[in-house]
Amino acid sequence: MNTAAILVALVGITIILAIVYRLSFPPPEALTAAEARSAIKHHDIAVIVDVRTAEEWSQGHAKHPHTLHIPIATLPSRLPQMVPDRATPILFYCRTGRRAAQAATVAQELGYSTVYYLRDGGHEDLSIKTRFAKY
Repeated sequence: MNTAAILVALVGITIILAIVYRLSFPPPEALTAAEARSAIKHHDIAVIVDVRTAEEWSQGHAKHPHTLHIPIATLPSRLPQMVPDRATPILFYCRTGRRAAQAATVAQELGYSTVYYLRDGGHEDLSIKTRFAKY
């Protein structure tokens, strides 16, 4: 076999392994605002992570004692530092839900077992100020 054929075979195997690895994780669960409020109220979610930018965070964020700000770009390095227990149930949110879904997937890849994201985004929809249980 020539070098090019071996390289093509290795690339193909790598792609297949990456697909199998990705498929081994169930997709993160998307929650509506009502479902998220209920899960938080019943202590099914322990940590809330806002993955928006610092500018977005400064314009308003979830007011809950267990809310963390970890921008999506820093999530792979900062989440394990800030939430070391991989069994901690986490809810991710952003403005629209797109970055939160990405963050939930990254968290799964980091070994977190119980991750959710707010489907339609927005901390305002959670009614944080009046609906969260006290820890």
